[in-house]
Amino acid sequence: MVGVTQYFMIMKNLKKQTPHPYFRHLFGLIIFFLLSVSKSFAAVENPGNNAPTEVTKEQWVFHSEVQGVKVYYQVSTCQNNSVVYLKFDNTNNRSVRITWKEVFITKQVPEEREGILGQKQLTLAPGITSQSDCAQINIKECVTLAYQALPAYKADIVKFNLKDISVTNPS
Repeated sequence: MVGVTQYFMIMKNLKKQTPHPYFRHLFGLIIFFLLSVSKSFAAVENPGNNAPTEVTKEQWVFHSEVQGVKVYYQVSTCQNNSVVYLKFDNTNNRSVRITWKEVFITKQVPEEREGILGQKQLTLAPGITSQSDCAQINIKECVTLAYQALPAYKADIVKFNLKDISVTNPS
């Protein structure tokens, strides 16, 4: 392992230069930590062959139907940033309330992560409710911007999913 070899080489040179063993061990731990962290960040930035397949952009993807509400999503870009748009088709003859949680896979973190906004909810009138433009957001629940998926990075969303979808009567 290259990190361990580098650590021991640094420690060998440090014995000659530091006056007190306490400082030598403390400095060695700091170096080892920095080498470990830099390698883990490199692995996140370059996921390799295990990276998820990118969702086809600019097309509505059918997700599911729950109690008369059909749910669709679209992974797209807005001002050079990833964005997810949602579309709901309420086929009921009355208004309903839908709740859900969003799950993302990004190029930066190639494993499922829940969105930072937690559970979302929206009251749907009969018919289609959607948002497919980020220039003027009228229905904020139907738009998830990249920083809401992974706030620590400029996230590139490659997969999207919804979970815990529930349809109830509006209160």
